[in-house]
Amino acid sequence: MSLGLLLVIWVAVVFCAALLINRYFRRRGSRRVAAARSAHTPLKSFTGNVRWTTGVYSTPPRYTLEMYDWGIRFRPVPPLSLLFPTVEVTYHEVDEVQAVIYRSDPGIRLFSSVLSGPILFLRHDSLTLLEAISTRGVTTTTEPKVLNRWSLD
Repeated sequence: MSLGLLLVIWVAVVFCAALLINRYFRRRGSRRVAAARSAHTPLKSFTGNVRWTTGVYSTPPRYTLEMYDWGIRFRPVPPLSLLFPTVEVTYHEVDEVQAVIYRSDPGIRLFSSVLSGPILFLRHDSLTLLEAISTRGVTTTTEPKVLNRWSLD
């Protein structure tokens, strides 16, 4: 067997292993709601950066926060949807949504007991987003809390 063929086989094995590992962690990080399957068009949609305050994903990928009748979906924008999880939470599962400032960027922090930790969604017009969420019966705090640069809690 030639060295070139061995190199091609090695690259193929490593690539397949990376895909399987990515799929495992993406599914593990995702959270889906059964009611979400019936809703097709979001009532409102906002695009911003997400920071996972606990877990594997700490980089700020571009995400879309979509509001439906049943709840909220955090969905990565393409092509990031292949790498990062989608998280869905119903309105009654949301404990509180808080206005925050993180590294001089305004945003919201969503707390839910069904998630492994709070989700930080950074967007320039976060007060508009906070008002839209509060109309769905979710407890909100409009006074922005300045978050520590090194800790998102």
